[in-house]
Amino acid sequence: MGKVSRKKQKLAKAAKSAKLDGGNAEIKVENGPKKLIDEALQYFKNGDAQSAKKIARRVIKICDDAELLNDCGAILSEVGEETMAQEALRRSVTLDPDHSYEKYITLGQLTSGAESLKYLTKGIELLKHEEKDEIRKLSKAYCNIAELYMTDLCMDKEAQQKCQEAVELAVSSDKSNPEAFHIAASYLISSSKFDAAKVELKRGLDLWMADHESAEVENEESLLEELQKDKLDPEIRMSALRLTVELEMWDESITIARQLSEENVENCEPRYFLSFSLFRLLSATPEGEEKENLKVDCNEAAQDTKSLAEKAWKEKRDTTAKDILEQTIELIEDLGPVEFRPTMNDEDEWESDEEEMDQN
Repeated sequence: MGKVSRKKQKLAKAAKSAKLDGGNAEIKVENGPKKLIDEALQYFKNGDAQSAKKIARRVIKICDDAELLNDCGAILSEVGEETMAQEALRRSVTLDPDHSYEKYITLGQLTSGAESLKYLTKGIELLKHEEKDEIRKLSKAYCNIAELYMTDLCMDKEAQQKCQEAVELAVSSDKSNPEAFHIAASYLISSSKFDAAKVELKRGLDLWMADHESAEVENEESLLEELQKDKLDPEIRMSALRLTVELEMWDESITIARQLSEENVENCEPRYFLSFSLFRLLSATPEGEEKENLKVDCNEAAQDTKSLAEKAWKEKRDTTAKDILEQTIELIEDLGPVEFRPTMNDEDEWESDEEEMDQN
């Protein structure tokens, strides 16, 4: 979350009083809460989540400073300790209820239902006073509220109206926020307005999709630039991918699925969506060379998905991977036999073999 990133950048140097021992920090009890939280933030900055978590848990027990508890909550939420993060942030709310919008928005993201709505609403109220120029954060907070009304609070009698209001505020707060248009599309889908949903989703995709296409890398400098390119959070792009599939926007879903598959080669989910989208596009393509090429591409993506899903299920007992594996096996069966298509390397090998035979 944003608050952790800013704190990480402010740290001047690593604390000297904590020592790493196999990835765990030795905490000196005489260190005050401020010193400890600085150490935790430094460990987090350096990628040592375990040491950061250990120190943050210690700070919760001895600290009565709302700002430091905010930092603790931010670190703990980042490393997956959501229960302890809530404990730290709730204590901060009790100690200082009228400052720091970030703790309320974080609590809104960590809780559910009416409680989440209460925190998000308070966070938005404070955000408008504390940082009026943070339009992206404001837009994202409204996205959170809209999503609440589509999930936890969907049975509220005013859910549809409240959701629409939150969507409109998300978009109007920051028209450069792709997530706002994604959530608008999701809302329209829930209202069975599929054509309008496609329009809104396309507006969101146009803000980022082209920028995420891999550039041709000619040298190390180009590679470094490519790696450092700012990219939209993968989870947001994954949500957009699911929406494109739901709306049968096959060209867009194939593009996004390829991007995500290239970035995370071990994740079977985007690769499954790639094979599924290619399969659906294949069924709408007339007979010919293009259809045959699509079939080969679909088979390659499906076989890759199968291998990745098998590995994830075998090694991690990932139930999502198990479901993907079952669906991919069905897709491969429905696809049927695929003619072998030689690659450039194969053709080179054949030419070499033919030359060798001629010489003999």
